Amino acid sequence: MTSIWRFALRGAAVATALVMGAPAMAQLTAAVNEAENATAAAAASQDRIDRIADETGDLYREYRAVLNQIESQKLFVDQQRIFVRSQNAEIEDILVQIGEVDNVRKSLLPMQLEMIGRLEDFVNLDIPFLSRDRKKRVADLKVLMNQPDVPPAEKYRKIVEAYQIEAEYGRKLATYEAKFGDDENAPVVDYLKIGRVAYLYMSKDESQLGIWNSETNSWDDLPGSYRLELRKAIRMAKEVASPDVFTAPVPGPTNANAG
Repeated sequence: MTSIWRFALRGAAVATALVMGAPAMAQLTAAVNEAENATAAAAASQDRIDRIADETGDLYREYRAVLNQIESQKLFVDQQRIFVRSQNAEIEDILVQIGEVDNVRKSLLPMQLEMIGRLEDFVNLDIPFLSRDRKKRVADLKVLMNQPDVPPAEKYRKIVEAYQIEAEYGRKLATYEAKFGDDENAPVVDYLKIGRVAYLYMSKDESQLGIWNSETNSWDDLPGSYRLELRKAIRMAKEVASPDVFTAPVPGPTNANAG
């Protein structure tokens, strides 16, 4: 009850006391006090009810928040179970592969040696451009295979790399300088390789031109009419001239079953 209401009660009590006298005044005052106390108690009770209601609302919201967290945790746990099952399956697959490693390793070595052997045969039978470098590459692979500290994967990578280099030789126009022959005093000439279609040379003074004959494994002389075209091709291979069309001799077909 508000203070205005209490003031009204007391005003009414005073007015009544003036009419009823002192004894009645005492009784009325006691009644008013009792009413005020009851009103204060009711107000306090209402405050407690309001506070409990607020606390109950807070507890409910906390309860809902906890329920949401529990649902989120359940979803997370389910996802983790799926992940664990997937990981277990992958582990089992890896274990199976590990069990097969020894068998793979046993079959890998003969395969690698066979690849090196075929590469060596190919280099020996191919036109002899960059012959020293290519034969050294094969020899290095043989040495590599005898090194136990080199992983099999690295050995295989080196073999594949050598095959890739040989494949690139067949797709490029290239030139390089080297001695013409094994003689110590042999002159240096410009060699020109047109893929694996033709292998030619021209002396520095451009007086001698030749083309490799795979049938006879020797050089055939070329007429001077090819001099300008060969010079153009060499400049293009050195990238000192823009790409252009040039004329070059092409050797006849080779019998693959020969020898």
